[in-house]
Amino acid sequence: MTISKDATARYLWDKIRAKRRESWKSGQRVRSETIVKQLPALIVDPSVFAEVAFQEFCLREEQGEKPRPEDFLIRFPTCADALKKLFVKHLDAATGGSGVTDTVEFPSAGSTFSGMQVPESDATKDERTGKGKRFGRYVIVDQLGNGAMGVVYLARDTRLDRPVALKLPKFSANAVEDGLRTRFFREARAAAAIDHPNICPVYDIGEVQGQDFIAMAYVAGPTLESMMRECGPIDVAEACQIIREVALALDECHVQGVIHRDIKPSNIIVNQRGTPIIMDFGLASMENSARVTLDQQVIGTLRYMSPEQVTGRLDKVGPQSDIYSLGITLYELITGRPPFTGEHFVEVANRIEHDLPTRPSNIVSSLSHTVDEICMKALEKKARDRFATMGEFAKTLATVR
Repeated sequence: MTISKDATARYLWDKIRAKRRESWKSGQRVRSETIVKQLPALIVDPSVFAEVAFQEFCLREEQGEKPRPEDFLIRFPTCADALKKLFVKHLDAATGGSGVTDTVEFPSAGSTFSGMQVPESDATKDERTGKGKRFGRYVIVDQLGNGAMGVVYLARDTRLDRPVALKLPKFSANAVEDGLRTRFFREARAAAAIDHPNICPVYDIGEVQGQDFIAMAYVAGPTLESMMRECGPIDVAEACQIIREVALALDECHVQGVIHRDIKPSNIIVNQRGTPIIMDFGLASMENSARVTLDQQVIGTLRYMSPEQVTGRLDKVGPQSDIYSLGITLYELITGRPPFTGEHFVEVANRIEHDLPTRPSNIVSSLSHTVDEICMKALEKKARDRFATMGEFAKTLATVR
């Protein structure tokens, strides 16, 4: 007798459901991404996958947290429809079957799960997001982000019939004069030549009616930034494994002469199989050139810049700068906060240049001396005192258990 894949998924989930609940009660908060990475068969049946995610939501509620359904829908888009149904039933039960769920709108409709507000009309949303418009061979599906550096759309490649993240950068006149646009495309092409499972593939680079663009693979899943915002510090072993995978990928980039320059939690997405994917090669040079604008977006990026970057010694920016930024990311993952913060550019930059970071174990007492030493080594002020290569960084991370 042949057992269907759906039946296998249900069987596995029935076996581990209770064990996971007991693990949470004992303090071992196993994330859904970790479970499906260990048991990928659970992904086959969307209804089972949704139950895995929904159980995490309920466990967080039971422990006094206030998780947001919309965050889970973003983390698990491939089972979003089944997950929505579970959330609706959950809210209906919480409101005593009042029928209030009939008015609930999920994020895709422009309002929050708990907002109970009238969603914007489809026509208004389509106008705002550009939905349905053509851009060369691409058709816009939705807007994913809009900032000082450009707009990012979810689009469909009509030629190859696949989803892409379509990035339309904004270049100022000064940027063109300074050669930024040329460097941007040179670095994007270099990144496109790298074939690595932890690096988001670049599919296409070009220009349509005067607008530059980059088409990249669309990676569904949360960024490390959103994971921390939702869960706080991440289990040290899991964090070190994530950073180790990223370090190995960046080591390959460095060997091929490509420097990222903008490693930070928001540029690393964890896909549905629990694999970290590095995003936005080439975009870093745009953000670095704009760092003196002092807006909140740039200050957010600033926290992950190396001393040589914040002091303008851009000729010194190399592989060790990426090592520093990845070290900051690891530090924040395991402690819940970056080592250097402040309200103003000068304040943060001065701390990065001169202050020593607090040892991670002074923030989270359970962290080991080994983890302390790894972080402090990556965050040395002088580039030559950091790990010699990303490969060395990754090898050291492998010793953490």
